[in-house]
Amino acid sequence: MTEMAYGSVGTVEGEAVLSRWWRTLDKSVLTAILILFSIGLLLGLASSPPLAEKNGLAPFHYVYRQAIFRFSCAVCYDCFFHAAIQSH
Repeated sequence: MTEMAYGSVGTVEGEAVLSRWWRTLDKSVLTAILILFSIGLLLGLASSPPLAEKNGLAPFHYVYRQAIFRFSCAVCYDCFFHAAIQSH
């Protein structure tokens, strides 16, 4: 998407794959995703204890579930990232 907006990024001879990826990354989208994750976790921390107590669960049951989900998303993203690097 960045290349569509700003044009193709030139390659530098001998540049590491990670630095090339970082240069071509759409940083505003990444920032928006991280902000949304943070807001979701904050809202979960605020609303989880009363709901969990009402359902007879541990006070932060839903926060733990959300954290596990986010961790698994990060692991999947990492796997896709390494697969993309190896394909180049």
